[in-house]
Amino acid sequence: MPLTTAIVLCLFNCFCVVAPAAAATYQVTTVADGAPMNDSECTLREAITQVNQRQLSSGLGCGNYDGASSDVIIILPPVFGSIILESNLPQIQHSVDILGSGPNNLAIDGQNLYQAFSLGTGTGDSFSIANISIVKTLGSNFLFAGAITLAGGNSLLVNEVRFSQNRGARVGGMYIKALVSQMTKVSINNSTFINNSVVTVTDGFSGAVFAGAQNLDLTIKKSIFDSNKGRRGGAISVGSLANGADAGEANVVIENSSFTRNSITKPVGSTDFFAGGAIYLSSGLGGVATKTSAQISNSTVAFNSVLDLNSPAFTTGGGIGALGEDTFLTLQNTIVAGNAVNLVADDIDRSFSATVISSGHNLIGSNKNVVAEFPVGLPNSSQDFAGDVSSPINSASVFAPIVVSPGVSKFPYLPLEPSSFANDAGGACGVAMDLLDRSRSECSCDIGAVESLLPKTCSNMFVVPLQNGKSVIFDL
Repeated sequence: MPLTTAIVLCLFNCFCVVAPAAAATYQVTTVADGAPMNDSECTLREAITQVNQRQLSSGLGCGNYDGASSDVIIILPPVFGSIILESNLPQIQHSVDILGSGPNNLAIDGQNLYQAFSLGTGTGDSFSIANISIVKTLGSNFLFAGAITLAGGNSLLVNEVRFSQNRGARVGGMYIKALVSQMTKVSINNSTFINNSVVTVTDGFSGAVFAGAQNLDLTIKKSIFDSNKGRRGGAISVGSLANGADAGEANVVIENSSFTRNSITKPVGSTDFFAGGAIYLSSGLGGVATKTSAQISNSTVAFNSVLDLNSPAFTTGGGIGALGEDTFLTLQNTIVAGNAVNLVADDIDRSFSATVISSGHNLIGSNKNVVAEFPVGLPNSSQDFAGDVSSPINSASVFAPIVVSPGVSKFPYLPLEPSSFANDAGGACGVAMDLLDRSRSECSCDIGAVESLLPKTCSNMFVVPLQNGKSVIFDL
């Protein structure tokens, strides 16, 4: 939640967290789970129960409600390790911040049986979850994701959360519901989604994040999506759920983020339209009055895939799928390359009159389906680098081998080859740091999510064309 007036909580001289000044604070003291008990320990389940009950004296061992309008649950040292869930956590009914000690130190483990956080029963609440891992959870029906489900009309901040091996009938990682009548606002920062999936490829949507397209504001910054598996959008899906049932507008901003090795599979006999090995955007299909706008900048979408088991195959968009006349996708300083459908280069799908816009300085491996938007050139007049179906840009010339080592702060990620077209070709990035918190060049950054380690040379030269057809070069 927005923390305008705040205090700092410092425990054990090691960890400090910021909490609202008018907040009831509950400190989890054990990784144990189980039903609430009247003992001296405070479990995560008991802390959530206290948030819901808001009793002045609960006897749960978590502290007492003090009449504040918001609550904070802190899980800090000496609480380390995994909280092994014995059942679904209670649905959280009021605004709360949940603060852990870091995704390497603390995990919520659903044992492939139980769901973790379900946030909100009404509207107008604010939630935040930070500095934890959520692993092996299960959303067993279409109403819930495994890791986080947010009720529509509320807001959520996710910061430094690692989602891994979560599964769900509709989506494994995060299910963001939306309402026509009230804005749903979600920010995902510095987070990692790895190996999240739908339960079966015949149902559900995306592996990592699914969001409804009604009155939605979704921002994703400096986050990694790798090896997630879905049905429409291996990593992310934004769109309507039912014909004629939804209306509104979704605005999506993705910045400084990486999408690699995500995938979808279209089973034999399926007549549904599948697209987007990494990202799926839709609107206006089947009479649904929705608009979906997405701006993707300084990001990398690479080595994602679609497997269509039908013959002949008719699925497209190994990287990004944009569908519907009210879907608008804008790309800037972004790499979309090395993606494939049935092992054939296919990076972006634009179907059912969707609009795709280049704001320049992109690298598109194959311009199949988007020839007019990304004419072939190295670069073209929009300063985009684009190949075509017969001669796509070789991804081996763009990227060095993927870095998967857990010894780095964020992984996996794709570094650039020293000779890559993307080096120094991004123009003015508009952001100071890249995905890995490396400084972006003030004069010309690299295309994609990760800056190379090559030294930057900023030139002060500019060219002035003359009326006689010649030019004068000035070097300041």
